[in-house]
Amino acid sequence: MEYMGGRELEQGLIYQDFATDVLYKHGICLNAYSSKKYNIEKGESVAGIEIKNDKNFRNTGNLYIELYERQSTSTDYIEGGVLRKDNTIIWFIGDFDEVFLLSKLRLRYLCNKYQEYGFRYVETPTSKGVLIPVKYILENCEYIAHYKKK
Repeated sequence: MEYMGGRELEQGLIYQDFATDVLYKHGICLNAYSSKKYNIEKGESVAGIEIKNDKNFRNTGNLYIELYERQSTSTDYIEGGVLRKDNTIIWFIGDFDEVFLLSKLRLRYLCNKYQEYGFRYVETPTSKGVLIPVKYILENCEYIAHYKKK
């Protein structure tokens, strides 16, 4: 994960607040951890929900599911995303108009079988992951919830 400057950090916090509101309307209290220490040691929230703002999925038609991350290009990749060993059980992923709540275990399974399903494995300077088509998720996955702004 690259260092989040002021603007990026604020955008991340706004998306976290958006997720908090959406979940609360459905009876789920997120209680996000705000310190890096708790985020690493426990997970992103008390509720076991990881929040991912996928700003590109609407253009690409794919959700990016992270498997490995690193702080900078000079450090090694470590398990991240759905491979991270923390309290996460659900991924809240999407943008401000459409969100999916998906099982972390199901996403991990799909990522492990990405070649079999024909999904694309991608690598960026600080992240490695799999692109899962939204169409596949809507037609084949047992998603927990699908929120779409009207």
